[in-house]
Amino acid sequence: MSESSDRHSYQAIFQLCTESNQDRVGISLLKDPILWDTDLVVNETQNYKAHIAILSVHSGYFKTLFEKENLNTRTEIHIEVNDLSSFDIAFKFLYTGRIPNSLQHKQLKLLFGIANTYKIQTLVEIIQKSLSSPNIDANKCLLVLSMENELQRSYSGMCSSAITIAAENFRYMCHQDGFLNLNYNTIQDIICHSNFRVPNKKMPSMALHRWLEANKETIPDLSKSIMTLNQYRHPINSTSLFSSIVCYFADGSTRYTNMTINAINSFLRSTPEVMVGLLVKNDDTRDKVMSAIAESYHYRIVSKYISKKAHFKDWNPTQYKLDILMFLDHGFEEIYWMDSDTIVYEDLRPYLEAFRCSSQLFYFVLDHVMYDSLFVTRWKRQHQDTFIPQACFMGFKSSCMRAFFALWKSAWKLWIEPKPFTMYQDPNPEFEGSGFCIEQYALGNAISDFIEQEGFSRQNTYGYQQLILPIERKLIWIKTNERMQSFYPSSKLQSMLKTSTSVFTSSYPGIVPCLKQVAPVAPHILIGFWIAYSISIIKIIRSVMNGIQKNLSSLICLANEDLAD
Repeated sequence: MSESSDRHSYQAIFQLCTESNQDRVGISLLKDPILWDTDLVVNETQNYKAHIAILSVHSGYFKTLFEKENLNTRTEIHIEVNDLSSFDIAFKFLYTGRIPNSLQHKQLKLLFGIANTYKIQTLVEIIQKSLSSPNIDANKCLLVLSMENELQRSYSGMCSSAITIAAENFRYMCHQDGFLNLNYNTIQDIICHSNFRVPNKKMPSMALHRWLEANKETIPDLSKSIMTLNQYRHPINSTSLFSSIVCYFADGSTRYTNMTINAINSFLRSTPEVMVGLLVKNDDTRDKVMSAIAESYHYRIVSKYISKKAHFKDWNPTQYKLDILMFLDHGFEEIYWMDSDTIVYEDLRPYLEAFRCSSQLFYFVLDHVMYDSLFVTRWKRQHQDTFIPQACFMGFKSSCMRAFFALWKSAWKLWIEPKPFTMYQDPNPEFEGSGFCIEQYALGNAISDFIEQEGFSRQNTYGYQQLILPIERKLIWIKTNERMQSFYPSSKLQSMLKTSTSVFTSSYPGIVPCLKQVAPVAPHILIGFWIAYSISIIKIIRSVMNGIQKNLSSLICLANEDLAD
């Protein structure tokens, strides 16, 4: 390209970009960068064929830069940025004047930094407007409070509203990573605010401890000030559910991560206020889950990485249920586990509150194997009599979790090392999936060991009554047709399917409204449980049928909670 044509191309594009049709021209040039005259090399990995005229019109940084450059030749510019994806959004904005509507707050802050650095004033104003006081909510307040330097003159007007919202919602805000980025004065303003609310004394104390640990290297002299704040008398709402968290694990696989997303969405939509704990292996899995959940719920989600080292070598991902211990450092009084293949369809707060108000330490549903006399006989040959719970949904008081989980992990290890059923014989050999129930068998051992360790009485099962608030379980009445009856030759099974069946583990009133998710390959058969956060009917059917497990699994493909997680 000649020097004359270069100059004419630049002038033509510059004129088009300053007229009313600039968006249309910019979008066209972004899709097909004809007449490009500069090459942006970003972080030495990404190249952008760009137009000096467009960059100069919308970016003060590039305008100043190119005024010093020789525009008669194509220019290669090397730049370094902190976040490549945010630069990509900013670059496209220069051409289109648009940014995605679905940006999460963390990315919005990164984008704001790019806009400031490259003096893209229109983008700065768009982001500032989205963060203005009328739009500040529980999802945005921490972002606003961490952007004092970026927002500058706009910050003072936003700060007051953001601090009020953070104080009112401290029970959510203090668990987020953004809380650790706040400065000391902002934290003091939040804690001393008249609207400050917390469910217990532990939660703010632990939050301040985490903040101090995260910032001690940069501001080590604040420990005395934090101790002073720690002694502040906070109003406590002892009847709230705000100190509860329900935890899930997303393993990263397409099938089960999607099931986790469905499970979390159903819980968030049906059950207000209670927080969700998300265990993940990596950032990609976390981002996939969060992007599939409405942003209005994000402030209720706390994400953590699973243990770097597996608890048990060559064992399935059910072992990461042990990692819910990580949420103990956040001051939650009750911590629950829920499997990824569970759908919640009604508000669960009344059931969670019943456990919270009880004196018991565990919230379990008795597994169906405890109604199998042959299983119980085999169990007693090797173990003390105990309460074997389901593991798809469990609740724990935080005060007992460290001691109990240590016993659970030790028992689990005995069941599977050096290989499953070496130390202990299989108590349910007729069931082909018994190996996947080892976590439950270990739970039974842990309960027995905990009773002995803590000195609870075993007489007349009083020890179990002291420890466990059991959950009633019921089966839904399923009407069968001739095809289903012909597929189930067992008279016992037909009786189970055609009649309304109830199995009670206590006189505790009510049933918990949950259903197991049906695996994607299953036929359109809805078989559910109204039980403590979903009991898989496939286990009950298999225990009754014994000899026809293969036929059952070919018809009913309900996801077993142990396989799902």
